[in-house]
Amino acid sequence: MENTSDMLCLSFNGATGFLASTGFYFLLGTLAVCGVLFFVTRAYVNPLLIRFICRKNHNWIPVFKKLHTLNQLAYLFPAFLFMIVSTYWKSLWAYTDQVLDAFIAVSITLLLASMVRTANRVYELYPLSKEKPIKSYSQLVVLIIYIFGGIIAICQITDTNPTAFLGGAVAVMAAILLVFRDTILSFIASMQIAANNLIIKGDWIVVPAFGADGTVVDIALHVLRVQNFDKTIVTIPTYKVMEVGFRNYRGMFESGGRQIKASLFLDLNSVSFMADEDYERINQHPMVQKYLPTAEELKEEHNVTDLNAITNSGILRSYLISYLKQHPKINQEMILLVRLLEPTAGGLPLQLYCYTSDTRWVYHEGIKGHIMEHTLSLLDVFGLRVYQNSMDTDIAVIDRVSQNIMKKQKAS
Repeated sequence: MENTSDMLCLSFNGATGFLASTGFYFLLGTLAVCGVLFFVTRAYVNPLLIRFICRKNHNWIPVFKKLHTLNQLAYLFPAFLFMIVSTYWKSLWAYTDQVLDAFIAVSITLLLASMVRTANRVYELYPLSKEKPIKSYSQLVVLIIYIFGGIIAICQITDTNPTAFLGGAVAVMAAILLVFRDTILSFIASMQIAANNLIIKGDWIVVPAFGADGTVVDIALHVLRVQNFDKTIVTIPTYKVMEVGFRNYRGMFESGGRQIKASLFLDLNSVSFMADEDYERINQHPMVQKYLPTAEELKEEHNVTDLNAITNSGILRSYLISYLKQHPKINQEMILLVRLLEPTAGGLPLQLYCYTSDTRWVYHEGIKGHIMEHTLSLLDVFGLRVYQNSMDTDIAVIDRVSQNIMKKQKAS
């Protein structure tokens, strides 16, 4: 007990003596200068370097600022200053040598990786990047930089030869890979998911290979859990999600528009050119009158000089486009079109392609249903029919032919 008390007293006396010495004030002064250098580098030196680098192309400046490319310089400059000062103070250098070397190695590693990512982002500003992307190569380079930087930092702290360290590390890693294969794969997949913000809790994802179609309720190291819309839970190994691929609907919710891509199949026998009185008859309908373009607008849209050159399906398309453009629940900033697809044995597809401004599923389906019902209810006004089956079509053709024969007989 006496020995312990004596040692404590000696330690206390040593600490007190150090605090009272000039060396302590010298250390405080060095740390203060390092702090000032950090602030000056972050606030003034970095912006000046960015302006110098981007002097020929100012479009690069937002990229450098967003990725904080040169921020590590604010750590490197004070570290180098402290290292230079420590070499003149042997007692301090003995304790800080290895730590400073490792800190500098880590800072340089982060700086190089940041510069590679910035170079890739700058490259993406140019049209050539769409034809020849280099993102995968830049990610590989960043990974190599991290590996070598980590090895150098560890060797500096442990005062180990990098060659000997690599030899022992390879043997250990081989054993680890065999025993913890799934854990390592899941860990890497988790890092990729987190780093690239691919999946977050609450996302609606679809993984067809595992029958998953619902909301992500948990993301763990080994498994990812998805609650389907029927309330069943699907558990998927994390690395398998990256392996088989998935669809994430987060982008749809963030865009503010949810797609409507629905088709009605028109009876081909009901498609015909307009007669002189057809436009007036259609325009008298109270629902159609509000959205139907004028005769001059129809001629200009269809590039004709006579309404008789426009088909009833063409006028319907023009009406639906006008209707959708004035619909309060349709996102007008996204693609909006009504088109006829290639005729099939099931009829002529009339496709409505637009986006609802409400991305919630229930409301989206309600808007979609209302638009389709509105279109179906007005087909007869335009002289069109929905294709149902061949027997109904044949009967309709026979009925039309018989009516024409009867009209001719009455006229004669």
